[in-house]
Amino acid sequence: MENLLFESECFEASSAGLLV
Repeated sequence: MENLLFESECFEASSAGLLV
């Protein structure tokens, strides 16, 4: 479960970076 949370955070950060 923790791994999934980590992936989610990484994905969000990546998405934000791409949007910016």
